[in-house]
Amino acid sequence: MLMIEKGVTLQEKTKPVPNKFSSLRTGMLMIGLSIGAILGMVIDHQLPHTWENRFLVLFLTILGGGISFVLYFFIARKIQVKEND
Repeated sequence: MLMIEKGVTLQEKTKPVPNKFSSLRTGMLMIGLSIGAILGMVIDHQLPHTWENRFLVLFLTILGGGISFVLYFFIARKIQVKEND
């Protein structure tokens, strides 16, 4: 009651904004993983079959996913900058 009399108001908690680019992120991740896996299989087929080369598909798949996340960051930031202007 004392707060009301003095005119003090409580700040309302703001709800977190949902990520409106989640489908873009998911799509780019799937494309990056697929391209990395395909590239790894093609290169693995060309190289002699040793146990070290078997990990090439895994490494290139992970690399493709990482590259897609970096590209997603720049694309989403560019879209947000355009929306704020």
